Amino acid sequence: MTVRLDSIRLMSLQLIPKTGPRFTQQQQQQQQQQQQQQQQQQQQQQQQQQQQQQQQQQQQQQQQQQQQQQPQQQ
Repeated sequence: MTVRLDSIRLMSLQLIPKTGPRFTQQQQQQQQQQQQQQQQQQQQQQQQQQQQQQQQQQQQQQQQQQQQQQPQQQ
């Protein structure tokens, strides 16, 4: 029994350092992925803002065109 317990302890000691760095690598990858996702979200928000600005500009242009057309009709 004592021999088996010792061998199990040795096995567990060997396993701990091997799994340690793997976990940290996974965590680092997850953090990087999260950062990338956040950057993508920010880019999407910026794109949406740009689209909104473009839409506003288009609306303003349309309004100007309508105003120009009105005196001609009268």
